[in-house]
Amino acid sequence: MTTYIREAREEDKPSISRICLLTSNFGTSAEHLHTIGELPGLMWALPYVSLPTTFGYVLVTPGKDGAEEVVGYIVATSDSKKYREATEETWFPPLREKYPLALASSPDLTDLDKFYVNIIHKPFDTPENVLEFSPAHIHMNILPPLQRQGWGRKMMGKVVEHLQEVDPKMEGLWIGVDPRNEEGKKFYKKLGATHFPTEHGEHYILRFSAFK
Repeated sequence: MTTYIREAREEDKPSISRICLLTSNFGTSAEHLHTIGELPGLMWALPYVSLPTTFGYVLVTPGKDGAEEVVGYIVATSDSKKYREATEETWFPPLREKYPLALASSPDLTDLDKFYVNIIHKPFDTPENVLEFSPAHIHMNILPPLQRQGWGRKMMGKVVEHLQEVDPKMEGLWIGVDPRNEEGKKFYKKLGATHFPTEHGEHYILRFSAFK
């Protein structure tokens, strides 16, 4: 078996959650920053696997004993507004019960845990000018051993192709980036993305015509 890309499935969720934790500290592991390791994946990856208007792909490589191992993912939505509505209707309500806002003041949680509890209860708003540019956005992470081998570009290509099939008039997609994630910004720029000024947060846009 060789390394390849396929569509994400429900059964990939544990692997996707693990990858999100192992890469959410600017491409490195955030295990030491959490007491609740599933929080990053619950916010940035898992809801995209099965909600309306969402889709994704995983990078698979041979693991131990020849079994396949998921080592990277890209998840996306073709309609950010509908995605937000779906998360409010079905995704966040049970999480808000599991992680009540009172936990944000618990001494047993790390500062980053508390940050995620807070945004589960009050997710970030996307700037309007970003949504006016495109309804589509993505999140992508690949484990370090498979980075810098062209797989990120190939996975992005799958998303671009899919979005153009969904809406031939769509011109591009957007990406929210942590301002401190310099390696991530370099990667997206290499693919042809450009910085997109917004009132809050840091965002990049990738015009399909500029994808390289």
